[in-house]
Amino acid sequence: MKRREKRAPTQATFRGIVGNISLGRIGELPAVKILVVNPQGKSTEFHVLNPPDWLGVGVSVEGEFHEAVTTRGVRNVVDSIRRGSEQGEIELTEVTVMNVTFSATSVIVEGVTPDHRTFSRTIEDRELISELKRGVKKVYGAFQVSGPVKRLVALLPYGRVRFAQRVKQLFSMIEGFESRGSPEELIRDKSGSEG
Repeated sequence: MKRREKRAPTQATFRGIVGNISLGRIGELPAVKILVVNPQGKSTEFHVLNPPDWLGVGVSVEGEFHEAVTTRGVRNVVDSIRRGSEQGEIELTEVTVMNVTFSATSVIVEGVTPDHRTFSRTIEDRELISELKRGVKKVYGAFQVSGPVKRLVALLPYGRVRFAQRVKQLFSMIEGFESRGSPEELIRDKSGSEG
């Protein structure tokens, strides 16, 4: 009887803008689940076991991953992740949706930026499509900025980005408390100085 050889998982690359971050699992292991929107507008979920501190919604990323068969189905497991290597920073800006075309194969969003430039973008993000079906007219555009040039690289749901920004502010406040002492110590110091 011929013995089956175990093949190493095939590694592939990914690149795009982080459109969402949530908690996930790889089998029974807790992980961070990220939705990456590639330059063609396609969204793909990846699972990260050791997410870097800088990871956030609207950040440009690239790296390597492999497919893993788990008890919860097939997962794209990230082997390495780094900031995107393209030139320029990513800037999140509110944009106005003027028209949405829903067809059997694609969803095309047309709109205008705050500096009155028009754009047209194909999207696949289910949450964004759901927002647009409800008549939402404001979404976030992720723009790659290089000098005076701004290039739209992804559209992100308004609610998701606002939530991510609030969570980030909350973490910053907590880090601020930790650097100055615990909240209880601050309250004691404050009440002591008022007495």
